[in-house]
Amino acid sequence: MTTLSAEPLGARLAPHLSYPLVSVAPGEGEWHSLSSMLTGDGLFGQFRRLAERTASPPEVQVTHVMGWLAAAISIPMVTAWRLEGVVPLLDPDETFVRPDEGGWFNATAIGEPVTVDGDEATLIRHVTALMEPLVARVLPHSRLGRRTIWAVISDRMWVSLYPRDPSDPSCPDAKVRLESLFAGCGPLDQRRRWTSVDLPPDRSALAPTASACCLAYKSEGGEYCAVLCPKTSEGQKQDELRTMCAR
Repeated sequence: MTTLSAEPLGARLAPHLSYPLVSVAPGEGEWHSLSSMLTGDGLFGQFRRLAERTASPPEVQVTHVMGWLAAAISIPMVTAWRLEGVVPLLDPDETFVRPDEGGWFNATAIGEPVTVDGDEATLIRHVTALMEPLVARVLPHSRLGRRTIWAVISDRMWVSLYPRDPSDPSCPDAKVRLESLFAGCGPLDQRRRWTSVDLPPDRSALAPTASACCLAYKSEGGEYCAVLCPKTSEGQKQDELRTMCAR
């Protein structure tokens, strides 16, 4: 286990990420440490902010805020692992997220974390450890069950780790590898379906479906989430996947 030296990790990651924006320390605006989300208004203040902005019902507030938190935590960690082969062990007291006016967490300050040489399994276990107290905080106050909340978090982790281009030739191997990894990761082990299409001239695409619906369609003006949504038909998923690969 080593502590980062020279240029802090957040500064090294910043040029590689547009979402979330990554820094070492909180800057201007409203920032919340992960540990502060567990006390007082914490998470529930973020739920209310989202409700006021989007007229979303309580269950959508939970799926969106928990999913965005998981993304704000996991994307910088995955990026560090891909670029430098290390897993940053984020400290809940030193890791901050910044919500925009609509409640989206659009920036993460990661402090100067200790890092370990690790693999995807190490990364997944650490994200699980960071999210567990947040899930425990929400569960007594939500109509959604534990499985659904963890499924939303699991989906965000899959998006972070799976190839961005679903027509990438590495996708079938990534599917097998990640399914094996997640199978040993407790609450993040969620069943998911897969959509595949043939593409001209001699290509194919493979994409996972979310293991739980984020319920975005229940918000005012909301809609289904294209390929990822488990509520759309297989034909709709295939059409959207072709469109995605043509961009």
